[in-house]
Amino acid sequence: MVNNNILQILPTIHEIESSYNNISCVLSSFNIKQVIRPYLLSKNISDEDINNRLDFFLLNIWQNNIALNDETVSIVTDYYKRYLGFDDFILEDFINFTVREDINRLVELRYIGSNKGRKEVPLSNSYSYKNLVCNFNGRELFNWQKEQGREHTPDDILEYYCTFYQLTMLVILYNIVSSGSFITEQFAVLEEYSIDEEDNLKKVTQDIDIEVFYELFHRFISLNITTGVEMYAEFQLDCNAGELIEEVKQLTPVNKMELDIGVNDEKEAITIRVKNSFLLNDGFIKEGYLKTSQEYDKALDNKSQSTFRITRGYNPCSILFTAKITGMRTISRLLSTNAAPSKKIYIWTMFNSGAIGVGHILSFFFRSIINHCKNIELINKSYYTVFDKFIQSYTPEQRSVPLKTALVFLLARKSSEERKIIIDKYLDEKKCSKQRTELRKVLKAFDTLIKEDIKYGKIIDRFIKTLEKYYAW
Repeated sequence: MVNNNILQILPTIHEIESSYNNISCVLSSFNIKQVIRPYLLSKNISDEDINNRLDFFLLNIWQNNIALNDETVSIVTDYYKRYLGFDDFILEDFINFTVREDINRLVELRYIGSNKGRKEVPLSNSYSYKNLVCNFNGRELFNWQKEQGREHTPDDILEYYCTFYQLTMLVILYNIVSSGSFITEQFAVLEEYSIDEEDNLKKVTQDIDIEVFYELFHRFISLNITTGVEMYAEFQLDCNAGELIEEVKQLTPVNKMELDIGVNDEKEAITIRVKNSFLLNDGFIKEGYLKTSQEYDKALDNKSQSTFRITRGYNPCSILFTAKITGMRTISRLLSTNAAPSKKIYIWTMFNSGAIGVGHILSFFFRSIINHCKNIELINKSYYTVFDKFIQSYTPEQRSVPLKTALVFLLARKSSEERKIIIDKYLDEKKCSKQRTELRKVLKAFDTLIKEDIKYGKIIDRFIKTLEKYYAW
């Protein structure tokens, strides 16, 4: 992929920070019903009845936030310590978000029809086979931490995701099975509950064996499949980030039906749309990994479309990768230990696989994209950093800075003979002797910067070589 004779990698190229901005997962309503059904007093309630009630619950109760009382706080704490066991501050944050009724800022729940693809549909318009979708907003968590003066904790994002998903579902399902909140007048006759004299449903409570409930809950509710992630990684470069962006935007896909590269020069941003996730499998093969036994299914791989965005980082010499990755096959290739596209990534699989190494994941994704581009060796070296240093050498008090820099950049890539012809043509030897002397002086300074920069080679080569050496996947 890259010339092996590239000069020694400078140690200044390294990862600054990486994490998840958002994580989405899907849980089959079948699993939810396995938790609810043992607590229904009637066996005559259909799956569709349960789905309708769950849909109503999510639309009317969940949107107004869930409530915690002393009992549910005790249950949440007990379950957390038994089954999750992360740091106490994560549990405290969940309780605080819920008490302040801010939990919806981080956790979004909704029902979709499993036979409708990604399109959201009302439950009444679909059949009884349903999926519960959960979106965890990590970016909102980071914003909240900053508001509270808390340290930014990107390394804890998976623990937060797991905790907030599990405990939210725990509170919802415990409230459902332990009280009459799941029962409506429509189901009262079926469940043999009575209506009072004012035609109101009497409050119903059940004694729950909490040990059995924990086990049932954990067995089925942990089977949520990761279906989408948004992640980022910031890398420190040994030059201005504009240099890497100028070189990357010269990339040309081998197949534009599978890879589309869009460039926004004004924002210095590159958006790469990956239309076929199979390029990841090619990446594993080209980097010496074993082939998977189920590596290719064109119809399925074409359904997983992801976006890889390259922008400036948070300092002049850093680059930011942001990827929105959708589809089980794409995520499975990236997060399973053997790159198998059919392996489902459950919430616990993320901890046991490589999901923690976001910088490594995005590094590999970037290299796989490079592998699907042609004529990499023909990319022209960018002198963005040299231009930037040259411009910065002028002080604000100096006059005609734009004109001087424009002349230098115009002449910079010309030969000595060509420079002399242009200078003689536009600057009279007698009338403009001072300007000619100054121009030659700054050209000499610029040539020195260019010579110093040339010895390092193209930044894209240095960058990829570093990623291969230190961020292998």
